[in-house]
Amino acid sequence: MVLVGRDFRIRRLTKQAEKTLNLSAADLGRPIAHLQLGALVLDLESLLKQTIDNVAAVEREFRDHLGHWFSLRIRPYKTMENKIDGAILTLIDIDSIKRAKRMAEDIVATTREPLLVLDAELRIQAASRSFYKLFQFVPETTANRLLYELGHGQWNNPDLRQRLQEILQKDESFSDYLIEQEFEGLGRRIMLLNARRLAQDEERKPLILLAIEDVTVREKQKSALVAQAEEIGRTEELTRANRNKDEFLAMLAHELRNPLAPLANAIEIIASPDIDAHYIEEARKVAQRQVKHLTRLIDDLLDISRITQHKIELRKTRVELASILKGAAELSRSHLQVRGQTLDFPIPEQSIYVEADDTRLEQVFGNLLNNASKFSDNGAVISLYVEASKLEDQTKQAVVRVWDTGIGIDPEVLPHVFDLFVQGNRSLDRSHGGLGIGLTLVRQLVELHGGTVEAHSEGTGRGSEFIVQLPVLLDPVVEAQGPREEGEPTSVPAASRRRILVVDDHEDSVTMMAAILRSRGYEVATARTGIAALEIAPKFSPEIIILDIGLPEIDGYEIARRFRKLPATGRTFIIALSGYGTQQDRTRTHEAGFDYHLTKPVAPLELFHLLSRL
Repeated sequence: MVLVGRDFRIRRLTKQAEKTLNLSAADLGRPIAHLQLGALVLDLESLLKQTIDNVAAVEREFRDHLGHWFSLRIRPYKTMENKIDGAILTLIDIDSIKRAKRMAEDIVATTREPLLVLDAELRIQAASRSFYKLFQFVPETTANRLLYELGHGQWNNPDLRQRLQEILQKDESFSDYLIEQEFEGLGRRIMLLNARRLAQDEERKPLILLAIEDVTVREKQKSALVAQAEEIGRTEELTRANRNKDEFLAMLAHELRNPLAPLANAIEIIASPDIDAHYIEEARKVAQRQVKHLTRLIDDLLDISRITQHKIELRKTRVELASILKGAAELSRSHLQVRGQTLDFPIPEQSIYVEADDTRLEQVFGNLLNNASKFSDNGAVISLYVEASKLEDQTKQAVVRVWDTGIGIDPEVLPHVFDLFVQGNRSLDRSHGGLGIGLTLVRQLVELHGGTVEAHSEGTGRGSEFIVQLPVLLDPVVEAQGPREEGEPTSVPAASRRRILVVDDHEDSVTMMAAILRSRGYEVATARTGIAALEIAPKFSPEIIILDIGLPEIDGYEIARRFRKLPATGRTFIIALSGYGTQQDRTRTHEAGFDYHLTKPVAPLELFHLLSRL
């Protein structure tokens, strides 16, 4: 370090300055510009004057006669009285830094990967030849330009700018950053960027090294491979679903044919002359059981259709869970008794209330109990447990477990056990029966109640456990017992002799409906078409009309509207008979002028209970 006065003469110098500048104590008082340094920095006096006059530091890099690089830094010298009284010259050896920088620039210039060196303002300090070639720029219009001003602003990406600024502010780096946009002269490209900070000496601002790679082809190939894999996955899933559907249809055909043989035999026995009354009674019971079985199959199919189309509606009330489980146990009692099985069902000490459609939840747990019975040996014990547990978020859940020691679930089937059309153990004898949609219904109905269901099994022959979790009501309100739902009658009221017109295009349906009504004392007229019904009505003056919706030519909706315009039937009670029973279907029949909606197949007890209230 050398101190000079306002006259640029040496006042003081350090030992290091003596050595570096080849000075000695004899040089004190001499003009510094006349010495070796002046020969190396030709405008030294001008720089000293600029520093003193402007009270601002200046810096100049130079090489000595051996080619060694130095940095000369000149700062104003202030006295104790805060007056400018000369300048302080500091000489720093930067030869290694300059050589390293030169080497780095050579590397940047020759690398095959486009590289940029940016300063703190994101101005381009250096660029590789591959950068100029790829982006079609030239050094003359690129050097010292702001990165985001290049071209038509194609690098003006706010997120990229922020990431680059954070490299300097937080001494961080980023890797594998993708940008996709239009580049002038290149079209739409995908660029992979990597950037890191380049350290400098303490008095120099750091730089950023930005590496750029055009990965458009690679990314498109990757996207194509992903799309291909997804398509293969979809194809495999569709193939599996189609296979499951075919197997389901085969099972459905088997299950629908099974009741037909005993039904045909029962009809033959009932129709036989001089047959013993005992056999007729047995045939009647068989027919009832098989019709009930067919009805259950059809109900399951309709339920799964409604659920998958989001058309099912729940009638939720606050209800004690134990009462639902008792109902489900009662529904499954016959299954258990036939096989000599026992149900282990300890009633919980504390009442657990849930908001639920009790009929649907009985269906859920009845299905699980029936499955446990079906797939367990004769004499087995089926376990049903319920408890309340607290989750991590402190909410309470009711946990119901149905456990058996039966045939278990194959590990390959277990992940798909709740999927539609999936069923394990598809043996030829079909000894266990069923369509393989029951567990799908279970899952969908549980989820509609805001709950979850899981299946667990340690494998074939190791039994199964199904766990249902439902949200618990913390402040249950006990509701009064409401009226019985449709279809709940337990006895047949006596019929008064009233006139009923039955309209249905299905010959067997209208014949049997008329027969069963007449057997209860009703006066019945029938029609196979809507036009025929409109002709009969004024003469017959029916008090009740049972009208099928799906009539040919003119449907039941239009016939109901026409009935309402006739004097003889304007106030007649009209019952819709339909294979569809959603709320939307019921609303439509009401709007057409019907007073009540019955869904096929109609149980005689349900029909007689309705008629008794009219």
